[in-house]
Amino acid sequence: MWLPTRLARPGLLQRLHAAPFVADTESGEENRRRGVRFVLDWLQAQPGDTWQQRLLASGAGQDGRTDWRTMPIRRRKATTGFDCRFDTAVLGTGLLTRICADVMRPEPAWLLTPATPKRLAAEMARTRDPAGFAELTALCQANPVGESTTRVALHRVAVIMAVKGGGVADITVGDCLQLLDVAADVCT
Repeated sequence: MWLPTRLARPGLLQRLHAAPFVADTESGEENRRRGVRFVLDWLQAQPGDTWQQRLLASGAGQDGRTDWRTMPIRRRKATTGFDCRFDTAVLGTGLLTRICADVMRPEPAWLLTPATPKRLAAEMARTRDPAGFAELTALCQANPVGESTTRVALHRVAVIMAVKGGGVADITVGDCLQLLDVAADVCT
């Protein structure tokens, strides 16, 4: 297992509450921190020694047709009586932060579906590999590639990074082919 997934809660919070994960605005950062804690509380209640094992045990991060956000919301309501359905946006931000920090690596099929956290490519570009994404974006702009094609390509690069770890330069042809196979199965 890779190091960030083995971090204990205090070390993980210290990592996730520091640059480059901090949001640009005060309200954005407040929501992001609330989401990080919400997801952390939910996953900490799952069996496993690492955050990756807990994610797998939770059942989230595998089937993108299931809205994973209902799982932590149900748990919080069952344990506290508090109905927090309005927190779905902060849940996505909390999970996205953990994915970008390489704390968890969801299944590629899950990351290619609509119920997954939004803004994966933008956050990977901001937090994990700004230079790599800037170079890819410049290459797309220098060639006759449409905006929608560029957006899909950058999202898929971010998916590979989320699943495998590392940065843009670490992606191999085999990673791309594997993702195309998964996409053919889930993106009908």
